[in-house]
Amino acid sequence: MSVTAQCSVPALVVMLTLSCPGSPLFPGISVASSPNGTFVITSEFTLGRDLGGGAHEVENEIFRVHQRIAINNERDAFRTLISFWGTRWSFDIDRKSNAWAMTGNFPLVTDDGEVVVLVNIAPAMSSTMEVFRIYRRTGTIGRLVRTVHLNQLWTQQALASIPTNMAFTDRSPQWFAGGAFNFSSDSQQLIHTTRWGNTVAIRLTSD
Repeated sequence: MSVTAQCSVPALVVMLTLSCPGSPLFPGISVASSPNGTFVITSEFTLGRDLGGGAHEVENEIFRVHQRIAINNERDAFRTLISFWGTRWSFDIDRKSNAWAMTGNFPLVTDDGEVVVLVNIAPAMSSTMEVFRIYRRTGTIGRLVRTVHLNQLWTQQALASIPTNMAFTDRSPQWFAGGAFNFSSDSQQLIHTTRWGNTVAIRLTSD
């Protein structure tokens, strides 16, 4: 069958079409909601020079956290089923020089809208691969406060199962496949359950 893939390489986004058996690619996620629906996070790319053939150099990825707005004061109130949102804070990643950004990620945002966790989209490649980046709001700007590596989540037995030949395909499961992500009720911890059933609580504060 025909498979269209978007491959990220340093400073490039390349679109190619392959005719080969394959599995569906991990979807591109540009909007995610907090569990309680009060906040959403959006992401978009800043494109650079035209590389030809419809491809552009990707310079930055910008993340913005938006909060649901209720217009309910007596002077301005009106009735509608439409939801309104306002931007609360943002941060960006340099896609041209940041190896983390090259593999792709998806965001998780806490119920209080104060923290965003970026989850690395990749198969388990090494015990030291970076799997989470945690950003916390400081005013209107997000600040990186923690990074988390695979060996902080997986047991030694699980780490020993990582292939050593680096032969990954579109059928290779993502490192988080079969697991679960949840936040604690106070939004201070990310609770990750691995595919083997062990649970790890990750602090959402600086190291």
